[in-house]
Amino acid sequence: MKKPLKLILMVLLAALAWSCADQQESSLPQEVRFSVNVSGAANGRVSDLPAGTALLVSIKKSSGEVVLSNQRVTLLKVGSKYITDPLPLHAGEYAITDFMLVNAGNEVLYAIPQAGSPLAGSVSHPLPYSFTVSADVASTLDVEVIAVGELEPEDFGYASFGIQVNDVQSFKLSVFIPGNNGLDLTDAQAFIMSGYDTLQLIDLDAKVNTIPFLQDTAQTYYLIVLKPGYTRYWRKFKFNQLKNELAGQPLEVTLEPAITLWIWSTQFMGYYMRINYWGTLGKSIYYNLGEPTINGYGRITFDLFQDNTIEQWYDVPGHYFVTVKGDIDQVTTLNHSTAVSAIDVRHAVNLEGIGIPYGDIKTLDLTQNHKIKFIAVNGLPLFTDVKISPDNLAIDVRVGDTALTSESLTQLINNVYASAVAHNTHGGNFNFEGSTLGTPSTEAIGKLQTLRDTYGWTIAPSL
Repeated sequence: MKKPLKLILMVLLAALAWSCADQQESSLPQEVRFSVNVSGAANGRVSDLPAGTALLVSIKKSSGEVVLSNQRVTLLKVGSKYITDPLPLHAGEYAITDFMLVNAGNEVLYAIPQAGSPLAGSVSHPLPYSFTVSADVASTLDVEVIAVGELEPEDFGYASFGIQVNDVQSFKLSVFIPGNNGLDLTDAQAFIMSGYDTLQLIDLDAKVNTIPFLQDTAQTYYLIVLKPGYTRYWRKFKFNQLKNELAGQPLEVTLEPAITLWIWSTQFMGYYMRINYWGTLGKSIYYNLGEPTINGYGRITFDLFQDNTIEQWYDVPGHYFVTVKGDIDQVTTLNHSTAVSAIDVRHAVNLEGIGIPYGDIKTLDLTQNHKIKFIAVNGLPLFTDVKISPDNLAIDVRVGDTALTSESLTQLINNVYASAVAHNTHGGNFNFEGSTLGTPSTEAIGKLQTLRDTYGWTIAPSL
């Protein structure tokens, strides 16, 4: 009875660790946008606004703490609608207390009336308008405004429209990666951090992006730019100094190809991370452990007589973006003794083996790793999809006790079978035991039987 009890305990502890990781992840700010409609207008649409029209918005938390006060936010015309730039807000309960569209001279063109005012009944949500920001969910709130025209401020519940505008400071940022003909613009994510606290998370497009800066312009922060499969960008900055440095030009960031992992450190794991790498002797890789307040890279040179291992004890639990660069095309094996949430190995083109024993990773893409032989992802309860190229060298595949879907498992079997037949691969292993996996197609089952009977493969469960 001891083994089952131990297994149950480990599962419960692992579930607790994942729950803690989810709580850490949910502390990131979420993007909130406003879609503006006009009460009583045809189709509820705002007519074309004068150039320079912006939103002035005030928002407070349910506790009464003011988050934004007459903050100027850019309006974007999308089709026939106007939608604001995103505002980063942490999960919680909020209320809009002021909402006005103003022209370049700060003259109020449209507004949401206050509750109890003569115009309050003309909109679905007079102010204050309460709303909820949920963890891991970007939100777009539909709001109704009324054209001011000849109306008086009192009609909207204001003594006057005399307002003090707090302009949003901003800087421009563009991200590049190597392409076929030089550098290409790319998408990424930018983080503005204070120590280990994420203050702003901005999704970047493949263009020159305008980054709103909602913090104290005189304090020191960290700017981190991340893209899976590429090195991270890191710098320590004060906004005023950065603004002077850029002189109106965008900050241009170039990322290099890399092996990247989102790992998470929890008390259950002892805040410990360990990854074993192996590759061509004499070649070197350089690794960054993803701590927000520390930059720089450690080095490993592949050697028969030393442990080619990256180890780290983190002081703070949470997710870390680990980056490995250098001779990554010479890396042949990755074995992880840490909880992995995501991994990108597209640039490890000579990778032969990968092992991930635990974590909340959901997918694994090995379509660029044509020399892959060994895949061990068994025991990952949230893992639903693994992709390999039909041009592979797989000989040992272990996906048991995962949540692999029927479609993904069938495609995996098809590609492993095609490789075994093409390369006459005998004596391999394919393990898909477990009650949580989907059922492969009848045709795929037939291919596994052929691997067993003709090529001497070990298949589990028995067919």
